[in-house]
Amino acid sequence: MKILHITEKPRFSGAEILIRDLAMNHIEQADIAITSFNPTEDNFKETMQALKSNGVKLFIPKHSLSKIERLSHLFKIFKEYQPDVIVGHSAIVSAYMRIVGVLFPKIKKVVVLHAASADYESGDRLQKAEYILQYFTDYVVGVSDWSRDTYKNRFTKVPCKTIYNGIDLEKFTQQENIDIATIRKNVFKANNNDFVILQVGRVNAVKNQLLTLEAVSLLDEDIKKNILLVFVGIIEDKIYYQQILDFATKHNLIGQIKFLGARSDVNELLFASNLYVMPSERENFSIAILEALATGIPIIYSDIHQFDFLDRYKFENTFKVALADKENFARLITNIYEQKLKFVERDLSDFSFDNCSKQYMNLFKELVQ
Repeated sequence: MKILHITEKPRFSGAEILIRDLAMNHIEQADIAITSFNPTEDNFKETMQALKSNGVKLFIPKHSLSKIERLSHLFKIFKEYQPDVIVGHSAIVSAYMRIVGVLFPKIKKVVVLHAASADYESGDRLQKAEYILQYFTDYVVGVSDWSRDTYKNRFTKVPCKTIYNGIDLEKFTQQENIDIATIRKNVFKANNNDFVILQVGRVNAVKNQLLTLEAVSLLDEDIKKNILLVFVGIIEDKIYYQQILDFATKHNLIGQIKFLGARSDVNELLFASNLYVMPSERENFSIAILEALATGIPIIYSDIHQFDFLDRYKFENTFKVALADKENFARLITNIYEQKLKFVERDLSDFSFDNCSKQYMNLFKELVQ
């Protein structure tokens, strides 16, 4: 069986991390390939090379493709590679995939919904196109119940299910070999008294790094002086990044924030931190929060419906905050700081990557039977 994953750009983002992990996990069971509409981002090139070294075929363009070039690019790959299953990892990618796929009726077409907001907003061009493209789709996968239900409520002609993103639980539950003191000293540049707050996600307004900083600015001075705020993720919005720097400068916090960029050692950074925050305005089903949950670190998260599963599981030392309530955000930080909350053991077996990988492979096998 040949499986082709299609994405907009190979980079450190949720969709591409899922593609990476599925490719590495499925390569022993199938022939796996990856293509995109844009070149690989520099900090993801090592990851792509590792995939290639393990037998994954890469069809990555050397420049960003125009709309017409995207169609011809996919046509060429479908014809030459002859995949049994093609998997589109965004609404835009999936639209092109199925437009070209009309010429290849034997190929099974799977759409994976990753977007933090609804993929097919009422009245937009993608929604109008989907009313037609759904007839050329074999399956739709939502990475959250919300994305699945949103799609099912709008389009009814294609089977749809949820497959939660998963993580390597062993990597995020074992800290015996992690030198926490060295990470705090050499990576965070933290002293013994620093209370490290970690936030993972691209620097963009939807991730709300500025809200975290605003909450920290409201802390009592005797607590605030010990806070070190560490942001991990690419700087996607430079204007927003500058707003963060300006606010930090204005409130004398510029020496207490650190931007680490994209990192591949998030598990180690989590174990070396004291608190994880995720006040996102939008998410779909976040890998980052699963990773934080698995380590057992105390967590503050926003009251968006994409995090409703946390209410169902009632994990210990997890705290919900309303996006508009930075004062309560500050109170939660204060309580966690003063109570010296420790890491706890949480059962994340429902979100193992092994479970996620098996569900995708079973789906692909069912489609090509």
